[in-house]
Amino acid sequence: MKGEREVAGIRCGEVLEYLPDYVAGDLPSEVRGKIEQHLLECDVCRRFGRRYQGTLELLRAGIGRGSSPPPRWKERLARRLDEES
Repeated sequence: MKGEREVAGIRCGEVLEYLPDYVAGDLPSEVRGKIEQHLLECDVCRRFGRRYQGTLELLRAGIGRGSSPPPRWKERLARRLDEES
């Protein structure tokens, strides 16, 4: 990740790796606390995290209606988010 920083003892790249488990609530409290502090202090990760969570919510809402995400949506999403970072 370009412009990677370390905030609250955790690097931006680590935050991105933990993000799915963070959003799902599947992290130990120590790691979760570091991520929360990082997100408070790092604008880039905070924006990315909000987009990520918003995208998941939209997908869940769509899947809940019986529709499926389009083919290769993960690749397109990752590319788009990387372009905006």
